Amino acid sequence: VQVLYLLMTPVYYRQHDVNTNFNDGHDAYAWTLYSTGKLPTKTDEATGYLAYQFYHPPLNAFLQSIYMHVGEGIMNFINAVAGKQVYDLADKNTIFQSAQILSTFYMNIAIYFGIKIAYKLKVEKKFKVFAALFICLFPALILLAAQVNNDALCVMNCFIVIYFTIRWWEKRSYLDACMIGLFTGLAMMAKLSGALIIIPAIVAFAIVLIQSII
Repeated sequence: VQVLYLLMTPVYYRQHDVNTNFNDGHDAYAWTLYSTGKLPTKTDEATGYLAYQFYHPPLNAFLQSIYMHVGEGIMNFINAVAGKQVYDLADKNTIFQSAQILSTFYMNIAIYFGIKIAYKLKVEKKFKVFAALFICLFPALILLAAQVNNDALCVMNCFIVIYFTIRWWEKRSYLDACMIGLFTGLAMMAKLSGALIIIPAIVAFAIVLIQSII
């Protein structure tokens, strides 16, 4: 479903924070990293803070810039084979727009871990199947598959944190605890609000700690 939605949805549709009149959306963030190798420094004249979407952590734009550089190499190879020497702006725009593929990949990983979470529920199998189908067809996860802002990457990491929190609760594994920390950090590197996903893990850790003391 996510792939079909991707194929039918242009990159700037149903997104308010990617392309802006002031060149300070998520696309400008990725373009700056891609073209200069540096974080954007443009500030809002009224507040003095970083402009619009430039305050976000860089993980999503960093991965997009890497993708664009790889795409540039592929396009240059295709142009060379076709006898076309100029790598023009149209090619670059095509590469950025195709970065939707990354979001589709993130959402499929999120759904994969969502299904694994559903099958860890202590309910009858038919309810587990229903929960898995609900996750697969949840509208927000379909919409995020074609968006190039940082939401998809953050949501993917949050699903992974929840899965490893459940695993840690079951097994008390140090590896699972490390994975919780790693993917919480990655969620925060995608979007600052990703830090909220650590709350379920903190609650689980606290319960186990209290039980061990009592």
